[in-house]
Amino acid sequence: DKSTHGWGLDASVSVFKTFQRNVIKHGVANRSQFIHGTFDGVETALQNFGPGRLSKMKVNGNSNTFAVCVFNPPYYTREVGKKKLDHRVITKEPDIAWCVVGDDRLVHYREVARGLFGSPKAVNSPNSSEAKTPKSASKRRKLTPTPPLLEDGGKVIFECAPWLADDVMDLLTDTGFINVTKHDDFRKMARCVVGTMPSTGVSKNYLA
Repeated sequence: DKSTHGWGLDASVSVFKTFQRNVIKHGVANRSQFIHGTFDGVETALQNFGPGRLSKMKVNGNSNTFAVCVFNPPYYTREVGKKKLDHRVITKEPDIAWCVVGDDRLVHYREVARGLFGSPKAVNSPNSSEAKTPKSASKRRKLTPTPPLLEDGGKVIFECAPWLADDVMDLLTDTGFINVTKHDDFRKMARCVVGTMPSTGVSKNYLA
């Protein structure tokens, strides 16, 4: 579909050169855009480019929503990665390409899932010990609402290691995505998890 526009996001500057070569090679340079940075900054970047640049992507009046998001983040901790990954990956790839900072293997999945799903107008903080007590409602910290970046019915596709697939499925389900499934590669190993944005929009129970 020649009306389709694609956006690429990566924290590595060197990836941009590969991106440039590929979009020219495949004849899609005029409908492809690269954003250098992390997912935390993608909403601001989209706002800077739209709505004129994204007018063909308008969904329900929101010009900054996508139909599909494909994401392949690093998920190894440094310690585990050095034991399991090919030494060529460790020596030739930048650290941000294969390992997370700290011990949370799901950190990037979590931030992207939340960014795609968005948050409602008023969200209660889960940090309060009285979070379930109605009388304490006025004391709860309100978090800044963010609009979803996926359209209703949009798909999020996360690449992952076989041993991480169930955790990624739980993460997407807990975030609010529906019809969450995992899919095998040619070796019959789970390597991809897919979730769907509910048509009702942002979940009322979403906690940032």
